[in-house]
Amino acid sequence: MSNSGKNDIDWQGFRGALGDVPVIDKAPLIKRKSRDFFWYSPVLDRELKDCVGDLVAQPRSQEELAGVLETAFAWGVPVTLRGGGTGNYGQAVPLEGGLIIEMTGLNRILEIGEDFVRAEAGCNIHKVNQALRENGRELPIFPSTERMATIGGFIGGGSSGIGSIEHGALRDKGNIAELTILSLEASPRKHRFSGPEVNDIHHAWGTNGVITEVTLKTAPARDWINCIASFANYRAAFETGMILGERDDLHRKLVSTVDQGICAHFAKLQSRIPAGQHLLLALIAREHLEPFERVITEKGGALNLAMSQDEMAAADLPSIYEFAYNHTTLQVLMVDKSVTYLQAVVPAPIDAEAVEKLRHELGDEAMMH
Repeated sequence: MSNSGKNDIDWQGFRGALGDVPVIDKAPLIKRKSRDFFWYSPVLDRELKDCVGDLVAQPRSQEELAGVLETAFAWGVPVTLRGGGTGNYGQAVPLEGGLIIEMTGLNRILEIGEDFVRAEAGCNIHKVNQALRENGRELPIFPSTERMATIGGFIGGGSSGIGSIEHGALRDKGNIAELTILSLEASPRKHRFSGPEVNDIHHAWGTNGVITEVTLKTAPARDWINCIASFANYRAAFETGMILGERDDLHRKLVSTVDQGICAHFAKLQSRIPAGQHLLLALIAREHLEPFERVITEKGGALNLAMSQDEMAAADLPSIYEFAYNHTTLQVLMVDKSVTYLQAVVPAPIDAEAVEKLRHELGDEAMMH
């Protein structure tokens, strides 16, 4: 069994106190469950790579979860929550050793309503979207890590995602309808948060309560077309993205611009994109593909690819959203391990001139997306 050296818990005794809750107690597996994608950052990699838990519990129900929390409180055990482990900032890393609670066993979709879905926190996001599509609905916002991430992890640690261009951030417009949490105390209590109160729990990384159920707004499912457009210069691509962001008459799930230096690292897209061009990646509703292409050509760009999700799969191509958000960095890291990323904020209102100024100041050291 792993021993972090940061606490003096009788781990064999604690394991026995958990009863028949499944656990992981092999050191290599515990180490794997103690990591997320913090290694994107060389700073976090130095600080977090040696942080390891002592035991992993894998509750299979909300009742088992409550029992695990009660036992952890009684034994004074540090607790770290883990979903799919797709975060980039170390939220799933046990800084003081202790118990890691893996939430993926709480994976039931509990209810699909006319305009909402309620699911347990450990439910895979792709599974939720598949179930919704069978009912003609979809999640308005989801992360680029949809195939791995859990819905509770996204709500606990995320802020925006694929769909935010049309539906805002997670904290906006009633995107989160209700959250149910368990407290970590002698007798864990269930609390429900709705309306503006959900933002007391959302984006707190599980530090103020264990999210057990999530109720989210849903949207009509659309036939999204994966689009790649190319431009001779980055400013033109960015200005086109800004135009599309303001066009409320076009349904778009994603608009992302990518510097040509990054595009050269997109190994899976090389046969589909022209060399030396800056890209605009988008998910556009099929019925709005023509006006979308007109915007592209009016700004001097060219539409290089327009495929449905099924067509992308048949061509063995990943969904276009897997080249956006922090997946952009991951695509580059698969080719060049020396790269990292820096988040920069341009004061509102965002304009192409400010972005161009930033590009000029950073020079060849940074590639924009």
